[in-house]
Amino acid sequence: MFSEYSQIIKSKPSVVRWSKWLTIYLNRYIILYLRYYKGTFMATVKKLFSLDESLANELENVASALHKSQKEIVENALDFYFDYTDSVVADSVTKAVEEGKMKVYNSDEVYKELGIEI
Repeated sequence: MFSEYSQIIKSKPSVVRWSKWLTIYLNRYIILYLRYYKGTFMATVKKLFSLDESLANELENVASALHKSQKEIVENALDFYFDYTDSVVADSVTKAVEEGKMKVYNSDEVYKELGIEI
């Protein structure tokens, strides 16, 4: 199954973009699922950063209007931003593959190189 998938990816650059996007999307979905439904599995980390006054005021206003905490607003904003940057990264990887700067390997080759038997 994996070798067939690898061959499709090698032969169709558009599939590379789609497969990268799907992988990224599924990873983001799993992270969001764990964060919101299995909160005990997600460690929290404190971050300290400064905002422009106008941006801080807008954050306060939006949080108040939506009856959410500023933390929730910032987390949602970062999730949206990271979704966007994931697609930018996927596009750059696709472009690199199409230009021959990056190679997509057959899964059989990768497993053999790593000593994995399937």
